[in-house]
Amino acid sequence: MADPAKYFPTYSFSGFQANSPSTPLPAPRVDDELNKISQSIDGVVDSILDIRRADGALKNGIVTIESLSAGIMDDITAAVQGPADTATAAALAAQGFRNEAEGFKDTAQSAASTATAQAGAAAGSAATAAERADAVAAVLKGTSTSVNTVGTGTKNFIAQAGKGWQVGQRVRAATDDTAETMDGEVLSYDIATGALSIAVDEITGAGAHSDWNISVVGNRGYDAWYPIFAVVSDGDRRVHRIVDWTNGTGTKPPIGKYLGAVGYVDTAAEAVNIRGDVGLSGAGTGDMLASNNLGDLDNVTTARENLGLVVGSDVQAYNANLAAEAGLTGSADQVSYYTGAGAKALFTFNSFARALGTLADWAAFRTAAGLVIGTNVQAQSANLAAEAGLTGSADQVSYYTGAGTKALATLNALGRSIVGAANAAAVRAAIGLVIGTDVQAYDADTVKSDVTANLTVGFTTTEFDAGTKSSGTFTPAPASGNQQKATNGGAHTLAPPANPTSMVIRYVNGASAGAITRSGFTKVTGDTPTTTNGHEFFFYIVTGGGKSHLHIQALQ
Repeated sequence: MADPAKYFPTYSFSGFQANSPSTPLPAPRVDDELNKISQSIDGVVDSILDIRRADGALKNGIVTIESLSAGIMDDITAAVQGPADTATAAALAAQGFRNEAEGFKDTAQSAASTATAQAGAAAGSAATAAERADAVAAVLKGTSTSVNTVGTGTKNFIAQAGKGWQVGQRVRAATDDTAETMDGEVLSYDIATGALSIAVDEITGAGAHSDWNISVVGNRGYDAWYPIFAVVSDGDRRVHRIVDWTNGTGTKPPIGKYLGAVGYVDTAAEAVNIRGDVGLSGAGTGDMLASNNLGDLDNVTTARENLGLVVGSDVQAYNANLAAEAGLTGSADQVSYYTGAGAKALFTFNSFARALGTLADWAAFRTAAGLVIGTNVQAQSANLAAEAGLTGSADQVSYYTGAGTKALATLNALGRSIVGAANAAAVRAAIGLVIGTDVQAYDADTVKSDVTANLTVGFTTTEFDAGTKSSGTFTPAPASGNQQKATNGGAHTLAPPANPTSMVIRYVNGASAGAITRSGFTKVTGDTPTTTNGHEFFFYIVTGGGKSHLHIQALQ
């Protein structure tokens, strides 16, 4: 087989981090470099297997005549030509073969050592790259319990201090279940306080939330798509297959391709084997035993014991609570608290709060906090409790319904103006009862309908015009006045009022005066009315006790 190729780095991750300190390491590049390291190591191992048996010796037939030096061939020739020197030549040849074999053995052992060193270096590089990737990811991720409603525009969060977020960098705030997301560029970040402001321009979900996870995402557009890989089996091999893309906008790139040595390939056979080749079987003297090393994943407990990493004795078993604690970035006067199952945050616990925790009793606590009852705060009162238990609304006032009980009553603007009036006159003005303006002032000579009075003077009245009567029945209404006027405009009937009263109706004949029929009167006396235009008559009507009297007096 061809000589194994040496591994030469083709990508500078330190240069990438120097140029883009806030961007995650490119995973395909990491996979590519690790694949090249694996191929170089595989070539070395294959070369060793070509010359070495499982017991450590050189393979049979590995030393041929073509591989012998010219000096050895001369010695062999001399031994054949000189029988006396045959034994010596044979011995020399045997010694030469032995030395040559030892040289091959040393070469194989050196190659094995070199392969082991390269494998260790590759593993160390991979571990260092992973550690750096984890460190970068930790600096670019954070959490916040600030309440924010999903929407575009400026959103402010209080996250952790000491993060690597930069102005202009694109980040995503997502809830724990990732049902709600807000993407946008960083407007500002205070590395000392953790105050973060984002100009959100892309969202999913809705509502107000306080369980935000903040991380860096790619720029919008087709170039911002990141692949999501799944590990699939190809016989004994394990390869990466693209099952989806994330973070981009527009049409997604195609899925179903595999990760190859220099890019994406169409089949699993072309993809990079991330598992590595299957190891040699057997338990010969040159094999590594699973009980003495870390190479057999079926015996991970022994592997951990060999490393001095017994879970529960040497290292702490994984615990979500401890992971949440480890993820915090504490500072002076801060303590951690749970924000949910396996989630923690920090709050300030300064010297004043710590001093409160040392006080002997509640009285001392209230004094330290400035809450002395009767001095700083109001002592408990049934009256105050009754007031506090009310649910007031506009234009309401509280009043006592008993000892320590209160209710509400309406007191609108008018009521407040009455209660707030300076004197009785102001009250009367407020309710529109100004004496002499809105109501009659008291007068002892006022005649009342239900009080006997002696009238010492006369009075006049206004004659009520009942209008023209030309048909139907006219029944004068006492409420219209006791002195009325009616125009005879045609034949009609006059009837007495039903209630006891006395009144005078001045009838005036019009141009079309007609006969006036008197109906319902107990007694009718006096003149007979005419229908002559312009003639006038007084109709005197008196009713009472179910009787009625009409007296007619002609006035011409």
